[in-house]
Amino acid sequence: MKEIRLKLLPYQRRVFQSQKPIIAFVGGTGTGKTWLAARWIVLKALEHGGEHLAISPSLKLMRRTLWKEIKKVLKEWGIDYEKNEQDMIISLPCGRIYGVPADNPERMEGVHAKSAVFDEAGQVDKRSVFETAFRRLRYHRGQLLITTTPYRWNWLKELYDKALAGDPQIELVTARTIENPYYPKDEIERARREMPEWRFRMFYEGVFTKPLGLIYPDYELVEPFEIPESWLRIRGLDFGYNHPTAVIWLARSPEGVWYAYRELKKSELTLDDLYNILKEENIPTYADPEMKQGLETLRARGLDVRPAKKDVLAGISFVQGLFKQKKLKIFSSLNKTIDELSSYSWKLDANDQPLDEPVKENDDLVDALRYALFTAEGFRATAPAYKPIKVDFL
Repeated sequence: MKEIRLKLLPYQRRVFQSQKPIIAFVGGTGTGKTWLAARWIVLKALEHGGEHLAISPSLKLMRRTLWKEIKKVLKEWGIDYEKNEQDMIISLPCGRIYGVPADNPERMEGVHAKSAVFDEAGQVDKRSVFETAFRRLRYHRGQLLITTTPYRWNWLKELYDKALAGDPQIELVTARTIENPYYPKDEIERARREMPEWRFRMFYEGVFTKPLGLIYPDYELVEPFEIPESWLRIRGLDFGYNHPTAVIWLARSPEGVWYAYRELKKSELTLDDLYNILKEENIPTYADPEMKQGLETLRARGLDVRPAKKDVLAGISFVQGLFKQKKLKIFSSLNKTIDELSSYSWKLDANDQPLDEPVKENDDLVDALRYALFTAEGFRATAPAYKPIKVDFL
């Protein structure tokens, strides 16, 4: 019988010893999350045989991190295995490990897995990936290990809160970067000096926080669905080149609820490139009015591109109202938009009090969102009512 020895830190030992159905290891940068995830899933496969799932946010990240680490572990431990890189399958003498990119969760269907690991799960905003993985484990009552940094508030934050409230199904294991004795202490201190406190706490202390003065704290995510043809559709456009070009697509339901359903954020996009993307669906597009050349060029080529109303504070106030009234919702597949919404903040004064000026950083899609909604609907909603003038003729 092969003997495997693991040298574990205290928080890593808690993960391996837990018997709960869900183990959520939420840790800071450098706490060994992927290292642990690979060893945990390989040991489960060797111990129980059968089928096991290794999940990452994307195929690219899977190949670069978790999949690579799993093969490294098997080699280090001298375990014979065969691999199918195209189908992402590792075959062991006693079972199989399936690699599953989170953008293709259907790959889990039909598998009665005995364990699953979901690495960097906080990067995935679709709750359905977590739900599918957990469902595929129920036949064998297998365990799901989640390893992640708390990137933003999504379904993972809800799971985290349930664990803190004492949910008996969830083992919550947290770790700060400084708890890893091998991580350079000077790098931690550099990050502490240079990062906003809220961001340092998330990425180095593994704590869910929000920026001070977050502008859109009430945004709501929904699972993507097919937009009916009859719904009104518009776009917001923020021009760029070295700075990213950003486009966001919106549709309004008959009940008056707006849904952001598609996004584009890309640098070095020429006007020709942009035209070829926008012409696929020639719908009203509200763009930064200061970019007159871009506006005129696209309009000359037949696109319905209109200058947006650029009253920043009034526009922000209007979009805030839509979120609060639940009349604006974001498809959970719009990762770049969600990333901006989770960090878009007011500037702070010396006493950390918000100023009436947003931080101009990572705001391309939220600007496009404001252009579209405030111009198409907000200006009409906030415009003063017309009052007739009474004229007396002498």
